[in-house]
Amino acid sequence: EEVGLRGVGGGATTADAAEPLVIDVAGVRVGITAFDVSGGAPATAVTAGVNRWDAGHAREAVTALRSKVDVVVVGLHAGVEYLPRPDPSLAHIVGLLADWGTDIVWGHGAHVQYPVEVRLAAERSSVMAAGLGNTLFDQRWPRTREGTVLEVLIDHDGVIAMRTGVVRSDAGRAVFEGWDEPVGDAVAIDGDWWAPVRPWVAAGVESADVAGIEPSLPAASVEVVRAVGDVTGTGEVDVVTAYRRPATPRPVHAAFPEVSWIDGDGRSAHLAVYTGTGRLRWGAGALFRPVGGIAVCTGSMALGFTTLDDPATVAGGAWTWDGFGFRTAPVLPGPATPACADVDHDGRSDPVLTARTGGPAMTDISE
Repeated sequence: EEVGLRGVGGGATTADAAEPLVIDVAGVRVGITAFDVSGGAPATAVTAGVNRWDAGHAREAVTALRSKVDVVVVGLHAGVEYLPRPDPSLAHIVGLLADWGTDIVWGHGAHVQYPVEVRLAAERSSVMAAGLGNTLFDQRWPRTREGTVLEVLIDHDGVIAMRTGVVRSDAGRAVFEGWDEPVGDAVAIDGDWWAPVRPWVAAGVESADVAGIEPSLPAASVEVVRAVGDVTGTGEVDVVTAYRRPATPRPVHAAFPEVSWIDGDGRSAHLAVYTGTGRLRWGAGALFRPVGGIAVCTGSMALGFTTLDDPATVAGGAWTWDGFGFRTAPVLPGPATPACADVDHDGRSDPVLTARTGGPAMTDISE
């Protein structure tokens, strides 16, 4: 408290320990409460302690909090330590909390990581993190020296998207190693990959054959795919085209001798952006990841990458316009279909890679 940190789930009395923490996050009211299932000393009317788990009282508390805030987070200190998966009791409690309308279950106590799961529902989905492992602790077993960072994107209706990252405890320091790449459907928000939690709807795309827009490609070029839209985010309609042209030696080719730059027909792969008047706005040199699919979003685009001699999509990416060129998100391997959707509801469509497999475990209970 002296340094501005606020606690939850414990206190000087029973009432203090059960008091939820309510915070305002950019106008969204977030309520946080927490329970102990590990046998910690419970608070009483006159002594300090933890908010001990009782299913009946917990349901009342979560339901009451649900009626007062936009997003409910429940911390849960529980779980048989060091098991490779949540024990049945922990799994049952996490499921109960999701049933009661908890948006995020924040599990801690087992000292090891468990996969973060998502329960999909028609009205409100739940992110269920039964155990995030250790962030910084004095345990030396390998599995206890690694934890999960969970970040969620929220609005008044709950969780929009989530991402996880790895943090390791090394010589008394907590070292964040970066965000995990989604392996299921992925959305690029501000250039970073997130896993959508809430169902999303693909944005409509403009016809690629807009009258009067005809890019002047280099001589002997073969167009692979074309898309139209506001790729610069300026309100102007541009044409984004992926094409092949007869290859010519470039200094970059010699710098990367291990990369294949030329297809079986002697052509190299390129990408260019043309204005509505057909003027070249931006062009890429030869690409060693040829583009076979494009979806133009607002100020960005989702891309499907192929190989030089096979049109099948083998990876996906997202490029965001920065005023001079594009910033690129990490390439995500595997088949993917580029699309656009306003996932974060800011009025601008975001690059999405869909039809991907894997990702956070999703349980659909919308029926």
